Amino acid sequence: MPKSNISSIYYEDIEDGWISSDKEAWTYVSADKPTYVFSILGNVSTKYYAGIKLKYKQSGTVKYAIITKVGSYSGGSTQITIYGGGGDYPTTTNANDVVYPMTSATISEKFYSTSGNPVGFPKEQSVWSYIVQYSGDFTTNSTAWIETDPLLRVRCPIGSWKITWSGDVRGWDGGDDFGGAVAISNLNNSPNIYGLSAPLIGGVCYNWYYHMAHIFMEANYTVTTKTLLYTIFRAWNGGGNIRIEGSAGRTLITLTNVYY
Repeated sequence: MPKSNISSIYYEDIEDGWISSDKEAWTYVSADKPTYVFSILGNVSTKYYAGIKLKYKQSGTVKYAIITKVGSYSGGSTQITIYGGGGDYPTTTNANDVVYPMTSATISEKFYSTSGNPVGFPKEQSVWSYIVQYSGDFTTNSTAWIETDPLLRVRCPIGSWKITWSGDVRGWDGGDDFGGAVAISNLNNSPNIYGLSAPLIGGVCYNWYYHMAHIFMEANYTVTTKTLLYTIFRAWNGGGNIRIEGSAGRTLITLTNVYY
């Protein structure tokens, strides 16, 4: 890259979608997997914003990230929250590991991009998704909203996410008006996220009341602090039952960063 021609430097930077930030001092602050916080010396609170992509090196390894939150300028620096891809969940079989974890090592060769597809940035959805898998069964005849198995909880990191829930749900008994509903909520006893609730409506089958459906729910959701989400469900009348059947087909909750 030419060193004496500013326009040439700028042109080469943006040609591959990356702009150098090497004049800035980036310092690791903390981890709340799968998100991390680092600080930049100076006031860059208007330069960076959620959705900007980053590329940097630590201990010789190239890493990528997506900015999910920019803090206010304070004490001489600006704190930036990033998502390193993948996920973090208490049961390791239920989620990906963090793909690009930030550590306390020196941060070098720093770049940022406002491009939708800078050269080298991973575009696979799986890299920028946080997945919970469930293969168990959980049944209720409660007409009040209750939480299902705690293994169907998911911790939503800071940022904007497309949340999807898919799984098999069965209802039976309770007469010809039986049924129920399933939802994802940040409350364990009431649905409160638009688009993340779905009904199960029953009917007569072989002289008894039975229905099984594959339910798919999807909605965008933004949080400014890590938020615990619950899978909750209810039956519509006391004589009926509703069951999430992960054993019939794996139940999946996927959080995908909207900016990937």
